[in-house]
Amino acid sequence: IYHSPQIIPLALVLALGMPLGALTTIPGVKLRSDLNFRFPAVYGTVENVVSQIATVALALLGFGAMSFVLSSPVLAAVRALAFWWRAPVRVAGRLRLMQLRYLIGNGLSVFSARLIGEVTAQADYAILGLIATHSQVGFYYFAFRLSAQPLWVLAGNFCAVLFPALVQLKGDPARQLRAALNSASMLCYLMMPACFLQAAIAGPALRTFFGHKWEGSIHLAQLLSLGIPFDATAWVAGALLTARRQFHRGLVSGLISLPCFLAMALIGASVGGATGTAAMVALYYVGFGPLYSYFNLRHCGARLLDIANLYGKPLFLSALSMSSALLASRMPVFATSNLLQMLSILTVGPILYGLLLWTFERAVLRSIAMRFGFDRLHRLWNRRRRLAPAG
Repeated sequence: IYHSPQIIPLALVLALGMPLGALTTIPGVKLRSDLNFRFPAVYGTVENVVSQIATVALALLGFGAMSFVLSSPVLAAVRALAFWWRAPVRVAGRLRLMQLRYLIGNGLSVFSARLIGEVTAQADYAILGLIATHSQVGFYYFAFRLSAQPLWVLAGNFCAVLFPALVQLKGDPARQLRAALNSASMLCYLMMPACFLQAAIAGPALRTFFGHKWEGSIHLAQLLSLGIPFDATAWVAGALLTARRQFHRGLVSGLISLPCFLAMALIGASVGGATGTAAMVALYYVGFGPLYSYFNLRHCGARLLDIANLYGKPLFLSALSMSSALLASRMPVFATSNLLQMLSILTVGPILYGLLLWTFERAVLRSIAMRFGFDRLHRLWNRRRRLAPAG
């Protein structure tokens, strides 16, 4: 289809790591069900560092694009051994009929929903690859990976911790929904400023570190960064559905959203190439996140006003603070240097957002501080001041 035979060996090497990576699933679930998040977090951080070092080393040795995939099967095997050592699971000798029914019933819904999600995740690249040039696909891929980092890091880890807590609250649906809405609200207050800051800093940051090599990705990253944060609440809604074992609703949502995404990506690629695709994908996320959340959380007892409140204030405060930071970076004292522009945005944006939270949403700021342990540092500091001798 793409007339790119160099993709085949890359895909084959990555395929070697898939069954090895699947071995981590069961002990990973056991660790999360035991609320042991430290080991997966520490191991994941170490693995990411090792992966990056290996990629750079292989690239320096002349392996080219293969540098990005050669370490994958090895790391997958080591991860499986480490997880089974840390969380050993006794494997049953035979499969019971009840287990088989559960796997075929709910498992089929989960598998189908995950398959739809993966098709959606790759569809924009595939469609753009059929229509646009290789360079446009490269610019778009780089921009999307850059723009989606806050979502993958914040929402992914957030929901990994949230899901076991929601499972423990399954006997109290009202409290479970309240916990999900509170978590979605906090995630929006983190995601919106992070992605808007990314949009503001994309130009000067990419020019500072890469010169004009990735110039074509700047406006794509800016468009995508403005749309991706709206998808954050969908992650929380998905975690709540899974905690309630309502797998069929996730499947129905995927069956509705996939044709919409394919149509929008196709229209964007046909009309505007990479830019059109980025614009339509961003527009899709702006609509998909709230609609998915309302469609699924309403069934759990949420109101339309609850969903609207998740987005309203975070959107306004993030837009105000980051646009002000962007305007400040255009002042003559900063405008002469991309590095100065980047540093000014990184300084003004977060500080102004924190001040706005302190003024209008102090409870949210305090809740974020508690989640990240800053309240403990504050208490230790106050205690030290009280115990310190006068003078």
